[in-house]
Amino acid sequence: MSCAPKNALRKEVPEGVFQVENPDYSVSPYTGLTRAHWKDAALYLLEGAFCYIEELDDPMRFPKQPGKSYPQDGSYNVTENLEGLCRTLFMAAPLLKEDPELVINGIQVGEYYRHQMKMLLDPDGPMFIKHMSQPGWISQILVEFGALAISMSVAPEVLWEPFDQETKDALAALMISYGNGPTVGSNWRFFNIFVLSFYQERGYDIDEP
Repeated sequence: MSCAPKNALRKEVPEGVFQVENPDYSVSPYTGLTRAHWKDAALYLLEGAFCYIEELDDPMRFPKQPGKSYPQDGSYNVTENLEGLCRTLFMAAPLLKEDPELVINGIQVGEYYRHQMKMLLDPDGPMFIKHMSQPGWISQILVEFGALAISMSVAPEVLWEPFDQETKDALAALMISYGNGPTVGSNWRFFNIFVLSFYQERGYDIDEP
């Protein structure tokens, strides 16, 4: 019984869609993806995301697919902006770790994310997030702050250290208010841990058992 080459199972990829060039199946037997491919994929997705960014104030909001995207009523949603920021930063942080001066679509990527993070503190801006009130309620904001803390841990020299002390303290107070807040007795607890671990390592007080 003969086996067809693995690349024979690959479908034709439409022009303009990300393609894996020179896959290495000795490293990744099923996909052929190497670290370089993952970086290329991250850059590809970020280039698409930054097509909708013209200036530093623009939130990461994308065109809606009727009946599939949220918020389905089309109204403004702070959580939508925060999720766009934190989920795209998952892709940007490893790239910024290696290239702090990365530019996409004419936007300095590190500067953009730092600016957006500072906007979380501006009560008059579209990104503003209120502190978690005690005892508070479980919300998607905790999830996104967990994601944000992971990215900040990956590239603190780009996403944390450039802030002045006042901004650091304000971000810490905001994110810790959610990290110290309520959670779900499941994998959600990791979101609290990500936030609290990041700030505890930097000398901030947190609630501990």
